[in-house]
Amino acid sequence: MAKRKAVRKKVVKKNIARGIVHISAS
Repeated sequence: MAKRKAVRKKVVKKNIARGIVHISAS
């Protein structure tokens, strides 16, 4: 359960980073 939550947090962080890159690129 905790591992799944950690994975989800990692995915969220990756998505946020991708969003920042997308915003700065455009």
